[in-house]
Amino acid sequence: MAKAILVEENIKVGEKILVELDKIIPDIIGAFWFLFEETEEWKLIFVSPTFDTKGPRFAYKLILDVLQKNSIKENLIAFEDISILPVSSPIFSLFKTAIKTGKDISNIRFRKNSINGVIIEDAMLYRVLSNKQVA
Repeated sequence: MAKAILVEENIKVGEKILVELDKIIPDIIGAFWFLFEETEEWKLIFVSPTFDTKGPRFAYKLILDVLQKNSIKENLIAFEDISILPVSSPIFSLFKTAIKTGKDISNIRFRKNSINGVIIEDAMLYRVLSNKQVA
């Protein structure tokens, strides 16, 4: 993936992965691309209480299975470009204070903005829910 540039193909692939994960894990409360400014790398991030409970090995195996079963090619997204964050992560907590989406996939670009004094260089938000919105 081109560093510091999120292209339409990446956005579509992120949506596809989320749709497929939703079929297996009903409580994905966070899904977004996030630009880590210090490394100039985009990461596709997923947040789920199930991932917190079952652990990262379960989460990454599930994601790898989704990539393989849906023939999502390495040139569209590398496995190392995907991260799992805990529900309590600072990044996700920040987004929850400013944005609430529904369970459907949203495409909210959040660029050069700040939340509670923290500057967000760039992000593409598919879903930001509170734990209570999952039910």
